[in-house]
Amino acid sequence: MKTKAYVDTNIIIYAIFHHQEFGKYCERILYDIEEGKIEGYGSYLVAMELLGSLSKINPVLAWKATKNYLAMKFKILDINELVLNIAGLVNTIVNVKYDAIHLALMLINDIDTVITNDLDDWLKISKNFNKITKKLREENYDIKMRRINIISPIDYTRDYHNMSSL
Repeated sequence: MKTKAYVDTNIIIYAIFHHQEFGKYCERILYDIEEGKIEGYGSYLVAMELLGSLSKINPVLAWKATKNYLAMKFKILDINELVLNIAGLVNTIVNVKYDAIHLALMLINDIDTVITNDLDDWLKISKNFNKITKKLREENYDIKMRRINIISPIDYTRDYHNMSSL
C-alpha cells in the first residue's frame, strides 16, 4: 500500500527556489510523487498560496509555478463548506490559520501524514490532535483519523524515501 501524504506549500516553494538548506530534500519529495512512490495530496489552497506568495517576487513565476503544481500528480482536494466548517472549529482550539484548512482536508480524506517544514504550527496541531478530534466528534463530524504524522523534508529523505509505506 502506497503512503498517502498531504504536501504543504512550503515544500513546493523550497523546491522551486532550490533553497540552500531544504531545496534538494523538497525536490526529492516532488520527484517521488511524480514517480508514484508516494500518493501526494494537495489542494487549491496550496495553489492559491503559491500564486499569492510568489506574486510578491515575480507574477510570471507565480503563474508558472501554480500551473505546474496543478499539472503534477497530486490528487487535488476541493475546499467546500464542510472543510471550512471543520477548519473554523480547529482554529478555535489551536489557532493555526490556513493550516487549519489543510488539516481539515486531511481529516475529511483520512490522510494522516503531512510533509511540511512549517513545524511550529504542525507540532501545535499534533500536541492538540486528540482535543481537536474529540471536539469534532462531539460536533458529530465523522473523523476516523487517530493520529497525525508530521514529516519534515530532511526526515523524509533520511527515513522514508526508500520505504513504500510510513
